[in-house]
Amino acid sequence: MTTISDILLPEGLSLFLSSASEKDAVWDVSMLLKTDPRVSDWRRFHDHLKTTLIETGATRKVVLAHARTDAVSTMVMSAGRRENAEAGGLVEYFLVIGVPVQMAADYLRIIGELARVFRDDRAELALRKALEPGQFISILAGKAAAL
Repeated sequence: MTTISDILLPEGLSLFLSSASEKDAVWDVSMLLKTDPRVSDWRRFHDHLKTTLIETGATRKVVLAHARTDAVSTMVMSAGRRENAEAGGLVEYFLVIGVPVQMAADYLRIIGELARVFRDDRAELALRKALEPGQFISILAGKAAAL
């Protein structure tokens, strides 16, 4: 069974995005996968990305860009976090996921796990405060002892 820890690697995470727009943030987070050996054709992967808002609230926003494509050999993920001072301190999370067509069931399960984490105020606060990629990934994967 594929887990968040399997698909989101520390080098695929940016905790301090400075992208000017949402579109730029998705681009920057997808660029984290450009040299990932699990992505066989980054341009084709990027061209197939579809962006969806999966969670929003007064203090957080989660944007998911995903592609079902044969441009990845297995499921891959990158993530970024940005504090939007112009929106009253809103924290925005950007997730980019590439999914081989045959892994649709795993993808749906992962999306469910992500939605549960971002809806949990304690988990989201821990994600907001995480300073190290490993800490962020552990929280996102539901392994943080602090929760």
